[in-house]
Amino acid sequence: TRSAFPSSLINNTENVVAVPKAVNQRLADYYSSKDFFTGGKTVRDWLGSKSFKEQKDFGRKELEKALKEHRQTTRSEDDTHEDDEGP
Repeated sequence: TRSAFPSSLINNTENVVAVPKAVNQRLADYYSSKDFFTGGKTVRDWLGSKSFKEQKDFGRKELEKALKEHRQTTRSEDDTHEDDEGP
């Protein structure tokens, strides 16, 4: 593992959350990308220098954004399919 934190801190019920595959993929893609604030590093590598609390807070924020986006996308797709149902 890349983390300097004990696995007991990472792999516990307070830190592991079940999410839809699409949300997990969006987060994995984001963490592998480079954002304007990462100084040319991937988000994952940039986070590596942060404290556990900073990483957890960042991750929760990104998870909330990804879940919100997923719900909006799913809702939008449901609306589209309702239009296809006919009279």
